[in-house]
Amino acid sequence: MNGALLRKELRSLRPFVWVVLALLLMDLVDVFLVPFGTHSFADRLQLVSDELGAMQILLGFALGVNLLIREIDEGTLQFLDGLPVTRRAIFMAKLNAAMLVLLIFPAGALLMHACLHAATHDSLNHALRPTLLLTMFALCCLTTAVALTAGMLLGFLRHVAWLALALCAIGIKLLQEWSPSIAALLNTADLLGLRFTGTTWRLPMATIWTQLGAALLFASFSFVLFSSAGKVRAHGCSVSAWRADGSCGSVSH
Repeated sequence: MNGALLRKELRSLRPFVWVVLALLLMDLVDVFLVPFGTHSFADRLQLVSDELGAMQILLGFALGVNLLIREIDEGTLQFLDGLPVTRRAIFMAKLNAAMLVLLIFPAGALLMHACLHAATHDSLNHALRPTLLLTMFALCCLTTAVALTAGMLLGFLRHVAWLALALCAIGIKLLQEWSPSIAALLNTADLLGLRFTGTTWRLPMATIWTQLGAALLFASFSFVLFSSAGKVRAHGCSVSAWRADGSCGSVSH
């Protein structure tokens, strides 16, 4: 049943897959429009990290906003409750399917730039370092998870979800003036910032742990809201019906 749920969610995300593939195609066209060898490996890596940081936050939040709330608003969640499947399984299938779709773009972009560098680099440029690309992909996974789970949680605000995201971004921007260290911990885009000490990438470990905790927190709250959706209303209706029956019984007496 879990495999069937995952396939169902992947089919429902097919339009988003086409969007991601279109973005990859645009990235590929942009690569071939720029003459080979124009950018060094370090410059190309900086461009890729900036692009991935912005795109994964935008795509992840956009997908997450409607991922859970759509089932509730369209009434299909009650139909799924009638099947031999738990809401936890539904939640995990949605989360896994969304992550698989969202990671198409960073995987494709990093692979494309790795192939480009391997084909065009010379003795004056740095050799391809797979560990560096794998580290960047892992940070893309974390960035995507934070953006996706934040969208899933703020999606319960319906039409003001994007406004809430904008207010959070403004708050972090203002916090940079008062406490840059705290702002860096809260800034998801800072995960993919390149900081080299010599040839070693100095990872922002404090930001990584903070963002990992935020993703787990967002996912937990989203799961609680998704699990209780409709049940509180149904309980309220049953209580109201019980009171109405009691009132009718007292009147008849």
